[in-house]
Amino acid sequence: MSDGKLLRRPRAAGLFFFLSTVVLTGCAVEPAAIDRQAMSLDLIQDRAVAQLDIAPLSGPLSLEEAIARAIKYNLDHRVELMEQAIARGELDLSRYDMLPSILADAGYSTRSEPRLTRSTNAVTGEELESDPTISADQSSWNVSAELSWSLLDFGASYYEAQQNADRLLIASERRRRAMHLLIMDVQTAYWRAASAQALEGQIEATVQAARAAIEDARRAQRGNAQKPMEHLQQLRALLSTLRDIHQVQQELVASRVELANLINAPIDQPLVLDPATSLENLPQVLDEPMEALERVALYNNADLKEPFYDVEIAALETRRALLDLMPDLSLNWGRQYTTDSYVLNDQWNEGALSLSYNLLSLLKVNDVKDQAEAREELARMRRVAMQMTVVAQVHLAGLQAKNALNRLENAEDLQGVEREIESRMVNQHFAGTISRAELVRAQTAAVVAELQRYQALAGFHAAMGRLQASLGLEPDISSIQTASLDEIEQEVGVTLENWYAGTAVRREISLINQAESVTIQSDTKLPRRDKATGDAEKNGGQGEI
Repeated sequence: MSDGKLLRRPRAAGLFFFLSTVVLTGCAVEPAAIDRQAMSLDLIQDRAVAQLDIAPLSGPLSLEEAIARAIKYNLDHRVELMEQAIARGELDLSRYDMLPSILADAGYSTRSEPRLTRSTNAVTGEELESDPTISADQSSWNVSAELSWSLLDFGASYYEAQQNADRLLIASERRRRAMHLLIMDVQTAYWRAASAQALEGQIEATVQAARAAIEDARRAQRGNAQKPMEHLQQLRALLSTLRDIHQVQQELVASRVELANLINAPIDQPLVLDPATSLENLPQVLDEPMEALERVALYNNADLKEPFYDVEIAALETRRALLDLMPDLSLNWGRQYTTDSYVLNDQWNEGALSLSYNLLSLLKVNDVKDQAEAREELARMRRVAMQMTVVAQVHLAGLQAKNALNRLENAEDLQGVEREIESRMVNQHFAGTISRAELVRAQTAAVVAELQRYQALAGFHAAMGRLQASLGLEPDISSIQTASLDEIEQEVGVTLENWYAGTAVRREISLINQAESVTIQSDTKLPRRDKATGDAEKNGGQGEI
């Protein structure tokens, strides 16, 4: 056996052993639970990140400041902002895909034996009697830098960039919708926390009075066996009263925690609220005609704007699908270099221009076109369905807001009556004409009436927030990251004032009328044939409402 074969066998065995080790190591991966120490460090860092750059609370917290803090500091809202930033980054990256590719390549090749060649007569096919020749080095480097461009890749990247631009706008609309929901949640939690703050002392005093009355009733029951049913009924009424008070406490106990979580404040920090507990002026926006509210919602609702962009994305996807069926023109040009000493010109320029086409694409043109058009029609039908849903939301939100205002007025009247009854019962108790149990029932009824008033107030503001969200009206903040908390709070106050006064709706109606008048004027200048074919399809459906 030759020495070369003896050397090749150990090399082959070593290579086999190395590959076997790599494969076995890859198959030996097992799941490993996270270490508690590493988890503890991550939790500490996450807590620090959650409270990073948050202005501390100073003084009583107003509703406007609570909404402003939620907009600026709420963690879920920060996630929405990050998703919008990622969509912006994807748009920026997709623009680079339209540029030609510049490929740099460097490779090293080697072989164990020299590359020997022999010659054969091309006419007779006989091997020429000559010594073998070497045509390449056993080891060499090859380096190249090429510019590559494809017409189909450019077209696909162009349409993808336009789709990413629409996805960025969709992310913006989703952030707006999240802001609307956040404002509604803050208003609801704020008024629940305000009711807990206002009723905390009264509830505690009523609980103590109820327990004292229960002890009196039990002593009276033990000392007087002639009227057991009377004492049992009195005890049952007192226990039912105490149960009602505990239900009130249960509804209010978590309100401050919910509010602190929404505004990203420390959970254990006490919140002192400063609510405006009465409506100085009735909301004028409820006097606006429902047709005007519908028009505002159709142009501004975040849920309805997203399907418009989906229609545009589907139309661009149709063009991409049809583009894939077209011939591809590709261009390559670059500089080449090799260290092979047998190559006489070791540096040279190399270029290629090619036109390619898959003939089988002709068989699926109609199927691809029909599928793409079906996706467009599906996107349009979703937009139509969403439009009807938004119209129903506006009507439902308007009715709920008016009913909530009626409940609030009724709750305020009931609270006044219960407080008057409580005052008279206190005087009668001091005069000795009624028992402590009757006084406790009157006090409990007054506390429950005040709680119902706060609940009605919270329900009214929640209903108004739901109507505001359905219309797509939110604080106009240029940049949440750069705007200060005071600036956001001021803008929230202005927005709420304009919203309740109806100014925001009337301003939007004016802008809509101006836009529609310009659209009608430009539409009358178009030929009649263009109107019939539907220019809205050219514009991605933006002309359809």
